[in-house]
Amino acid sequence: MKKLNLSRIIVSTLIISLVFILNTLGANAEWRQDSNGWWNSEGNSWSIGWRYINGEWYYFEENGYMAHDTIIDGYKLDSDGAWIESTQNKLSNSEQDVREIAFNQLDSQVKKSIKGTWQNAKLSKITLADGMGNITDKSYIGKEVYIIKFPTEMQSTANEIIVYIGMDNYKLIGYGLLD
Repeated sequence: MKKLNLSRIIVSTLIISLVFILNTLGANAEWRQDSNGWWNSEGNSWSIGWRYINGEWYYFEENGYMAHDTIIDGYKLDSDGAWIESTQNKLSNSEQDVREIAFNQLDSQVKKSIKGTWQNAKLSKITLADGMGNITDKSYIGKEVYIIKFPTEMQSTANEIIVYIGMDNYKLIGYGLLD
């Protein structure tokens, strides 16, 4: 009987201690914003990686800024930076997903020149070489990337807009035009 009471006291003390520790950590964390975006401060530093804040998962880059409107580790983040729960089983690397992700990263003017929708695009893989269009991230040269070919409405110039997407992060890394 005494052993059972002692165990209850120890467990209760541990639970109370954890509540105080977690509340202290939460009190030291706060959202901040500047012209570059949002970050979450943790004492004298900032959050990095995945953080669970107020019932939502967020991802913070190495520089501390919150990621948004992208896919990290296969999980889609909305414009507020929160993980979209419907992707909890991770996005598949299906042709449909990659084509749609690429289309969503294009500006509105480019989207207007595309014939049809993202579903009309063709997906393949290619080893990226220098000179293959406008490459915005040169670190992918020599690596395998997705190439998405969108048919265009343009009659006098290019027949296709090509888009390069990183296989590791699904971000747009370059583009070009094909006759």
